[in-house]
Amino acid sequence: MNPAGVTLAGRTPDRGWPAAGLAAFQAFDTMANLRPNPWLELERLRIPGKYRRWFPAVKGLSVAGLALGLVDPRVGRYTTRALLAYFTLAIASHARVGDGAGRYVPAVAMLALVLAAQRQYCRMPSATAAPAPIIPIADALLMTRAGTSGRSRP
Repeated sequence: MNPAGVTLAGRTPDRGWPAAGLAAFQAFDTMANLRPNPWLELERLRIPGKYRRWFPAVKGLSVAGLALGLVDPRVGRYTTRALLAYFTLAIASHARVGDGAGRYVPAVAMLALVLAAQRQYCRMPSATAAPAPIIPIADALLMTRAGTSGRSRP
């Protein structure tokens, strides 16, 4: 049980911090994208203006999907898959403009948080069988204890 003893829909999230932390960051990022900010670097990454206007809506929907995923893990799994694609494209955008390794750090850190949240959602019980994670190696990278891959064995 989590420290506060709070359960969602009769289930206690397994290590609920990845999804909650990701949702909190995405909510902050949504607010930051509502108005143009010099530190967002979308111009430098050559993101066309016609796509930039959709960023707040997409990020806001990701917050809703992550929160709903705590009630229905299927929604969380679909949302983390979409965020996996989003942050992979963010890393590709940095590569396309020839950024140094330091510029990749935020996108790579968020990608790791997405993988942790995806693992959380895949471990939560749902009415249907949980699909396998998109990247099977994520289980090996996010081991819970030494010597186990995190997957339940029959």
